[in-house]
Amino acid sequence: MKKIIVLVSLFLLSCNSKETTPVPETTVPEATDSVIIKSQQSVKNLDSITNETAEKVTSNVEKLTQLVETYKTQTQVKVKVVKEVKQVVIHDTIYIEKKKNFWGREKTTTRAISDSSVVETADSTINE
Repeated sequence: MKKIIVLVSLFLLSCNSKETTPVPETTVPEATDSVIIKSQQSVKNLDSITNETAEKVTSNVEKLTQLVETYKTQTQVKVKVVKEVKQVVIHDTIYIEKKKNFWGREKTTTRAISDSSVVETADSTINE
């Protein structure tokens, strides 16, 4: 029973004590301030990196557009305009036949066979 009384008295004494350990208020804002400062520094670093890469990309795009324009002008100069060519080829074959009749007279007959062809060629490199 004595143990219970001692425990209850200790409990009451500890509850009546108004001494509490104060939480230092300076540590909480300093910690948040340091996090904010670090985040601002990282944002500045990232902004500088993105600006550099953006400048590199825009300069590369400008160079490529200039190359495309020069290639366009060079190809327009080099391409020759070829007009359509129409070619007509005529092959005629003439057969001459001589026949002798019973009395020795010769009779000649001629036959003409025509093999005509028309060849059309068109070039697809014509720029319009």
